[in-house]
Amino acid sequence: VFVAEGDLWLVPQEGGVARRLTSHPGEENFPSVSPDGQQLAFVGRYEGPAEVYVMPLAGGQPRRVTVDADRNVRVDGWSPDGRIVITTARHSGKPDARVYLLDPKTGDREALPLAEAGEVAWVGPQLVVTRGPQPTDNVIGYVGGRRQQLWSWAPGREAVPAFAGHPGTSRRPVTDGDQVYFLSDKEGRLNVWQARLGAS
Repeated sequence: VFVAEGDLWLVPQEGGVARRLTSHPGEENFPSVSPDGQQLAFVGRYEGPAEVYVMPLAGGQPRRVTVDADRNVRVDGWSPDGRIVITTARHSGKPDARVYLLDPKTGDREALPLAEAGEVAWVGPQLVVTRGPQPTDNVIGYVGGRRQQLWSWAPGREAVPAFAGHPGTSRRPVTDGDQVYFLSDKEGRLNVWQARLGAS
């Protein structure tokens, strides 16, 4: 599922003709398919504020599952147990965003004990998260205290750097088994990198 012309489109992974899933005048973005391949979560602006919606992946009527009115809300995927992973500052009590697991049926949410976190990906029972907000100026090669870095965390443990010794910015993790793919400017430009969790 991808975003084009302000709408959501579906295309087979092997390629082919894309099919439009939405056609509302309001903008949709941050789509994510559920683990069972049946549902699609995304951020829509149908009634003004950005909210999280769910719809059948095969197509159908979107259903709103938040009433937060947070213009910076994101859908960052799904948990293995079928909850939507969202990042929002609406309920954090601070200007920084937090990660929540949102039940698409009941609207109940669970805050993860991670500050300044977003862009979540699962590696088995562990999470890989981006710590720190994306700089608005997109400085390349920044190594100061506000740079984005990937951290790993599991319930009952302290969060630790996922790739200790990896300089510069690291963000947007995506996982496949024990492999983590992410964006990094380690060599001077943002490129896609691959590593196993715990490697540098």
